[in-house]
Amino acid sequence: LVAAIMIDGYLVAEVVEGSYDSDSFYTYVADKLPNMNPFPAERSVLVLDNCRIHHNEDLTDLV
Repeated sequence: LVAAIMIDGYLVAEVVEGSYDSDSFYTYVADKLPNMNPFPAERSVLVLDNCRIHHNEDLTDLV
């Protein structure tokens, strides 16, 4: 399960069989970024924890 959450509720959640890897997580984030805005506008903060799939150089370049 991976979810995008806004202050007023879920934007979208996806469930896959098995687990996400850094490539599938990158694709998920790349698909959701058009719904975000530059800081400090609303919907401008992306929060990631220290999960291994978040450590992706391509993802860092994307955001």
